[in-house]
Parts: sequence; structure tokens; C-alpha cells
Amino acid sequence: MSFPVPDRYLSDVRQRLALGPLPLRVYAPGGGPELGTGAVSLLDNSVDNSTGTIRLKGVVSNRHHRLWPSQSIDAVFTLQTERHVVIVPKEAVQQNERGAYLFVLARDQSADLRSISTGAEGDGKIVVTRGVEAGADVVIDGQLRLRSGTKIKIASAQSSLTSESRP
Repeated sequence: MSFPVPDRYLSDVRQRLALGPLPLRVYAPGGGPELGTGAVSLLDNSVDNSTGTIRLKGVVSNRHHRLWPSQSIDAVFTLQTERHVVIVPKEAVQQNERGAYLFVLARDQSADLRSISTGAEGDGKIVVTRGVEAGADVVIDGQLRLRSGTKIKIASAQSSLTSESRP
């Protein structure tokens, strides 16, 4: 099977493959069940400029006959493990002409716009490498109506961040 990966990961994929086989897990789309496991076996030697992706090929055991030709799948592999990083829900991160940003709940219950730098993403979460600290409450809904200083009414306390390890 083959699948595309954003070309920004080209260097990381090459470095990781130089260390040996890259374990691969395949799932049904949209968070479905695991369909099989295997390894990335090949990195294509070109970047698709129209999509900004590189193509990887993997070999996955199909002894339970869960995979079919041309079937859509979600391929998951881990390039590296980051520890003690700030992770936010993907829906908290917005983009504008200056880059990535999010809103943090300030002590006076107002919105505080923060320019951020991001890292790896997956499972609906994004690593924030600069711009927000662990323990901050981030806005995950209604950002289009916000400006810095706008008072916020909290609908749920589930957006509290903690420093956590990422698998």
C-alpha cells in the first residue's frame, strides 16, 4: 500500500528510516478499528509539487482479510516521541496572514490572542512549541467572534492544558 505524507516530514522520515524499519499501523478511516500492522518499506524519491506531499509505501499483513485493493485507510507511524510538551486540541489553533495563533483565557476572563509555533500533530491535537504554557485554558469554539480583550463565558472546563508526554 502507498500513502501520502506532507513533505515537511521528508527529513524526519529519511532520518528515521535510516535507523531501521518504521512500524506502521493501519486503521479504517475516521477513527475506525485497526485493520493491520506492518512497516514502511519505501520512501519515494520525489516530492509531488501539486500536493506538497511525499509518497511512502508500506507492507502490512492482511492475514485476516480486512484490507482490500484501493480501500481508503488511515496510516499511522511514529517518527519520534516528544516529552514534556504543550498539546492543544486542533480546533483551538487558527491561521491568519501572520501564521498560527490561538486564544487563551486571561485571568480577567477575557480573550488573549497568542501567536504560536506548532510542531507535530495527530489524533486531533497539535504540539505548541512556543506561545502558550502548560495549564493555560484555550478557546476551542467561537474564535471568529473574538478579539483580544473580549470577555469570555466558559461553557466547559475541558480545554485546560497540562504538560503531557506524547506517544
